[in-house]
Parts: sequence; structure tokens; C-alpha cells
Amino acid sequence: MKKLIPILLIMLVIGMFSNVAAQEAVEFETVSVSSWPEYDNQQNLIIYQMQLSQRVSLPAKIELDLPASVTNIWTIAIGDSFDTVADAGVVYELKDGKLTLTAEGRYIQIEYYDQIKKTGADRSYQYVWPGKYPVNNFSFELRQPLRSTNVQIEPAMASTLMDNEGFIVSSNSSLKVKTGVPTTISIQYQRDTDEPSISFMQVQTSPTAVAQADSQTQWLDFLPWVIGGVGFIFLVVAAVIFFTSNTSGKPKTKQRTKPIDHQPSITGAMPTHCPQCGKRANPGDKFCRVCGEKLK
Repeated sequence: MKKLIPILLIMLVIGMFSNVAAQEAVEFETVSVSSWPEYDNQQNLIIYQMQLSQRVSLPAKIELDLPASVTNIWTIAIGDSFDTVADAGVVYELKDGKLTLTAEGRYIQIEYYDQIKKTGADRSYQYVWPGKYPVNNFSFELRQPLRSTNVQIEPAMASTLMDNEGFIVSSNSSLKVKTGVPTTISIQYQRDTDEPSISFMQVQTSPTAVAQADSQTQWLDFLPWVIGGVGFIFLVVAAVIFFTSNTSGKPKTKQRTKPIDHQPSITGAMPTHCPQCGKRANPGDKFCRVCGEKLK
């Protein structure tokens, strides 16, 4: 019984160290690597997006081997999602090609620039995933520089498409990586300029914006005609009002009518009869021609 006690104590201590080691082990659910050679300068921009496994306890200490030529980290951002990562308060150290950081969240984004080998128009670059930690899903993409030709990637990418900025993007989301075994991806291409790709980028305009611009242009083309038509109508209305007001303001001339002559005409006088004998008198007679009676 006394011999069993030391053995049990040893097993307990080993179990405790094993639990601590399991808690401190780093495992990635996803690792996505993007290579943007000669994007905004003559170097290669490498972008990591890594998600820690739910089995990893936070905060987690991560050590990532980088090329010796990398002397500066452009960005390290950590958060609860790739949309909410932030670089505020991130603790890290880069020394002798080894990046050490403390992750308070499970989503990590790292960006740095690395040197490209150039010989005339020929370009080449080798990316290496160290393989220190287990990764459940690993993907790689190359954003080919604008004005590049004869692009070759080894191992071959599974798909190639053009993004909304005009870049050809080759990617493979089913690459197999093994823990403890480095994975190398070789890139070769030719380019006849040292200018970065952003020097040749064209601003993309949405169809809605183009339609609105065309509509505004058409409206501006017709605007002088509209203004001229409105001005012509205004002049016509003003002229009508002017002439109408002048006509209505003049006093109307009354037509003078010939006065009615109430005097009976001689030729139109009615014949007269004698009041004594009843003889009809001729017009103009003052006395009856038969009995001589004075006519009225």
C-alpha cells in the first residue's frame, strides 16, 4: 500500500500537467491566407484570417513563424468575428522571424508585407505555412497583379474568377496541411512594369449610378429647350394681357341716332271729311268744296 501512494501521486501530477497542456494547446478551425503581390507597392501583401477552435481556452498564446525578411507587422486585429476585429489593445512581439501574440478573441487577422524575387520581368514568391498547429480547414488565394501574364501556382488552384475591382483571383479551399509539416505554395508570373496594381485600377460604377448619370445628362441636354419654351409662353401670355388691358381701357363711342320726327308728313296725312255735309276733302283744303264749311 505504501508503494502505491508515490505512484498515485506521480500519476496525479502527470494528469495535472496534461490538463494544463491540453488547455494551452492551440488549434485552428480555419486558416485563410491571401497573397496580393504588387498591390499597393512592390512587395507582396500577405493577409491571414484565422479562427481558433472552440476547444481553445482564451486568452490564447500563439507563436507564428514568419519569413526572416519580414521586419514589421502592418496589422494585427482580434475580435469575436472577422467583421468586428480591432487592433486596439492587441499585445504582440516580432523577433527573429517569430511572431508572438495573445489572442483575447477567437478571430484573428494579420497583415504584413514580404519581399518578391524579381529578375527583369520575371517574378517569383514562395509562401510557407509552418504547420506548427493543427488546422481543420486551410485555404489559399492569389490575387494576381494587374498587367501580369503567365501566372503559375503550385499546387494548382481549384477555381479562378474576376472580382469587382478587375483582379483575377485564383483560390483553393481544400488544401491539406499536416501538423508539424510545412506547406509551401510557389507563385511565378511575369510583369512589364514596377508600378503597383492600384495605379491601373479603374473606378467601378454601379448600373444604377450610370443610369442616373445618363438621365441627368439627358435632362441637361433638354434644359435649354425647356427654358426657351417657358420664356416663349411667358411672352405670349404677357402680350395677350397687354393688348387685352389696352382694349378694355378705351371708352366706348356711343352711336348717335337720328331723332324721330313727330311732325306728320304732308304726303302722308290722312284725308279729312266735312263736318257739315260729309264731303271728302282733298289734302290741303281748308274749306269744304261743296258747302263751304270750314274744315277742322
